[in-house]
Amino acid sequence: MDHAIQERVRDCFSLLNDPPSQLIYSGQVYYNITGDYTYIAKMLRTLFLQHRSCIRSDKLTDAFTHCLDDLDLLRPLKRFVVDHDYMFFDPSVVRLGEEEVFIDCGAMDMSTSLEFAYRTKDSYKRIVALEPDPICQEICQDNLVFFSRKKRDCVCLLDCGAADVDGTLPFRRSVEPGGSCIVERSEENIPVKKIDDIPECADATFIKIHIEGRELEALKGARETIARERPTVAVSCYHNLEELLTVPVLLKQLCPDYRLYMRHYSTGTSESVLYAVPPERDATDSLDA
Repeated sequence: MDHAIQERVRDCFSLLNDPPSQLIYSGQVYYNITGDYTYIAKMLRTLFLQHRSCIRSDKLTDAFTHCLDDLDLLRPLKRFVVDHDYMFFDPSVVRLGEEEVFIDCGAMDMSTSLEFAYRTKDSYKRIVALEPDPICQEICQDNLVFFSRKKRDCVCLLDCGAADVDGTLPFRRSVEPGGSCIVERSEENIPVKKIDDIPECADATFIKIHIEGRELEALKGARETIARERPTVAVSCYHNLEELLTVPVLLKQLCPDYRLYMRHYSTGTSESVLYAVPPERDATDSLDA
């Protein structure tokens, strides 16, 4: 490994607040560097055998239990399962409160925003959902009906992506919903905005970012909001090496008292989430007590 990258890996590793976070981070880093699935397999096996309390979903636990041979042989698990229920809102990591202002970057079908509404028992102040994909935007519009009538007016759906600039960027549509992303070149462009420049996001208390490898740019576009408001941040962190090496450092620079945790929500290589949690919202304190 290049010495400069080695130093950056060590710096990020030291910022993570517990052993499961360091385990997941290391697995993703070395997988991104080498492309060797063995690193993910070892991470999944250790996570299941030594840190089972971090696996919240019965579906995940069941999948791991029935794939012990695959885990032991360090090969991909036959059953790919994702823990959608706890992903981004892990109650062992973060506390949710009342009057929350939730920013959903990469809303896809509004399922994450709907989960947030459910978990806060409709006590939130506002939900701001960003979704630039025209197909997903239509799905989001249709699914607004699933929010309670009394809170529907508190949900703001924007047809733009989150980035570090205001303007337009090349965009590639995916056949499967949720796989579309900003790219270097494309015949299609989408509107993008910095979170810092969206008035409805000014008092954010919770920012979720899952935008297929462009999470770092979205965070850069939210610098002022994060530094000023100190929201909880839940960001997908597994798509590429640069975000793994940069996102933890950036979050600590913006808010030095953030506590950083990493959790994994699938039986595969995807769905690792980095949480940046202000001390007063850190749920691990109550678990330690």
